[in-house]
Amino acid sequence: MHIEKFIERLQGFDARGAKDFIMPLRDAKGLHVELTRLLLNLERLQTQQEPMDTSGITNIEVNGQPF
Repeated sequence: MHIEKFIERLQGFDARGAKDFIMPLRDAKGLHVELTRLLLNLERLQTQQEPMDTSGITNIEVNGQPF
């Protein structure tokens, strides 16, 4: 929610040709919390990735011997 609000405000200022963008501290803190939560979730997901399950793989060997 804070990220979307930030993007919308930034686009509005950009459309008006503003050179500066000032954000209230409360909004900046909310954006910080949301970004931190997303980054922590991303890190958690990356560290929890399990290796591929190879138990269902069957080995097939093909050779060129005559029938």
